[in-house]
Amino acid sequence: MANYLFAQGQHTEALGAYERLAEAYPKDAHAPSVRLMVALIAADYLNDPVRAKQALVGLEPQLTEDHERELARRLLADLA
Repeated sequence: MANYLFAQGQHTEALGAYERLAEAYPKDAHAPSVRLMVALIAADYLNDPVRAKQALVGLEPQLTEDHERELARRLLADLA
């Protein structure tokens, strides 16, 4: 549902859906990717740098894909 909302441009709703997923399943293998989406939406679509930074705290080492780690680094640099 969160991916669908994001694809439809419903960024506020997508952010809420991703946050609920992250809260409900914090130990899931996909949880770091979900937190990255929270940070991306908050930073790039909703102009909420505080929320984006909160999602990024300690996230990079948990990400398994190179492109995700690069995105996390870019977001942190843009928010600095």
